Amino acid sequence: MMAPRRAAVERPAAREGQRTGAGEPRPAGLPRRGRARIAGAMSAKHRYHPYVLSELARWGIAPHAGTDPSRAYFLLKCIYTFEIREMKIRRREAERLLGPQPLDDYRQGLERLKEKYGVLKTPAQKWAQKWVEGGQ
Repeated sequence: MMAPRRAAVERPAAREGQRTGAGEPRPAGLPRRGRARIAGAMSAKHRYHPYVLSELARWGIAPHAGTDPSRAYFLLKCIYTFEIREMKIRRREAERLLGPQPLDDYRQGLERLKEKYGVLKTPAQKWAQKWVEGGQ
């Protein structure tokens, strides 16, 4: 049995600063979804610590002065999570083919990943210092 179709709802025109529904044009000046426009947010500059830059370069992440440290942190965290998932998949596949396996190898692999991604132990706020051109 099919569910009855909903009647189309007439939506009022979007005012400046108001989100629009899917398929509707976004008025000029309205931020894209998930991005807040705050005065001066785009002009914030960051001076990353050399250690953090060298660690991020290992994975091909090269943040520039305008990149918020939390974005670089999130990207590296995604790569780390991907590697953990891959390790879990390999473990499940080995158990499926060979039967139960000892957890020692898996735990050692997790410890190696923690060491490899050691920069994630440092909070993103401490990865860089904010600075203003002509200032500090």
